[in-house]
Amino acid sequence: MRRKLKSGLTTRILETSLRAGFRKAYDTVRVNPDQYLAHLKRVHQLPISSWKDMQRIDERTLNPIAARVISASTKTAALEGMVSVWADSLRSSRTWESSRQLLCECCRSSA
Repeated sequence: MRRKLKSGLTTRILETSLRAGFRKAYDTVRVNPDQYLAHLKRVHQLPISSWKDMQRIDERTLNPIAARVISASTKTAALEGMVSVWADSLRSSRTWESSRQLLCECCRSSA
C-alpha cells in the first residue's frame, strides 16, 4: 500500500519534478516492439519477420539471447529501484527537515 505524505509546497514541487523527470526518462527508454524485433533480427541474424516467427527458432538459439535480455532487464530494474529508494529518502528527509524547522519556529514564537 502506498504511503501518503503530508504535502508541503516543497514536497509537492519535488514530487511533481520527479514525476515529470521519470515520465521523460520513460519516453526515452520505452521499447518499441517493431524496432526491437528489427534489432533482434539484425544483431542475432535471426530469420524472422514477425514475433510469431520466433516460435520457429530453435530453443538453443534463443536461450542465450533471452539470458542476456533478462540480465540487462534485471540490472535496469535494480537501477530503477535504487533511484526510487533515493527519491523516497530525499522526500522523507525534506519532510523531516520541514517539520523540524516548523517545530523550532513554533517554540521560538511561544517563548
